Amino acid sequence: GFVAFFLDKNLEENSLRNIQVSLITQAKLIENQISTERLKVEGVPYLESLVNVLSHKTKCRITIINTSGKVLADSDKSKTLEIDTPYVSLPLKDKDTIVGVLRLAFSLESVRKTLFAIRKIVFIGLLLALVFAFALGTFAANRTINSINRMIQASRNKMAQDIENNIREIKT
Repeated sequence: GFVAFFLDKNLEENSLRNIQVSLITQAKLIENQISTERLKVEGVPYLESLVNVLSHKTKCRITIINTSGKVLADSDKSKTLEIDTPYVSLPLKDKDTIVGVLRLAFSLESVRKTLFAIRKIVFIGLLLALVFAFALGTFAANRTINSINRMIQASRNKMAQDIENNIREIKT
C-alpha cells in the first residue's frame, strides 16, 4: 500500500511537471507564429482564426489578451470552464514593448482519467495481493497447526505408552 501511494503521488507530480514543460514549449512555438505587425493591422479575426487552428493541433486552450486585459482571441468562448487547468503565460512583444499576453491552458480531464485507470489497476492488484497473502497465510498457519497437533498427539500417545509400561512394571 505504501509503495502504491508513493508511486501514485510520483506519477501525478511527474504528469503535471511534464504538462507544464510541454505547455511552455508549445507557448514559445505559438508565440513565434504571432506577428505583432499583423496583430495590429488585421486585428481580432486573424487571431481568432490562428488560435482555433493552433488549439486544435495542440489540444490546448489558447487565449490572447491585450495589455489592457481585454481578450482578443480565445479558442474556447466560455468565460470559465470550471475545470482544473494548468496554464502558462508569455508576453507578446513588439521589439522590447509588451503588446499582449499569450496564455495556454491544458485540461487535466484526460490526465485524471488516465490516473484513475492506473489507480484502479493498482487497487485491484493490492486486493489480489491481500487475498493471495491471506490464502497463503491461512495455508501456512493450517500446516503449522496440523504439524503441532500431530506432535501433541504423538507426545500424548508416547506418554500414554510410557504410563502403561510403568503400570505393567509396577504390577509385575
